[in-house]
Amino acid sequence: MHAGAGRQPGDGRLAGSIGSLLLGLPGNKALRYAGTVRTGFTDRSPRELTELLEPLRSNTSPSVEAVPRRDAVGAVWVRPTVVGGAGGPVHRVDPPGRLPQPAWRGLRP
Repeated sequence: MHAGAGRQPGDGRLAGSIGSLLLGLPGNKALRYAGTVRTGFTDRSPRELTELLEPLRSNTSPSVEAVPRRDAVGAVWVRPTVVGGAGGPVHRVDPPGRLPQPAWRGLRP
């Protein structure tokens, strides 16, 4: 289970929608940053996720820890109320707490 922490804008055919999602894992008081997901989206899901996340925009990251600069630059932060799934070929978290090469699995009810 991963909560949406933010998104990076897309470019090319994804201009105006999501290029990648920034993910968080539930922690004690806030989200723990878990990395980005850039693959696994259907043709429609980037625009659908953009429409879903737009009303949840926030001025600050919901993560309790610093988000790496390469992920934070240009990020659009959101309140973490949307829950979805992401996973990779190996279901583990790297030592810094990041998901290795995750793919989007979809929204959770």
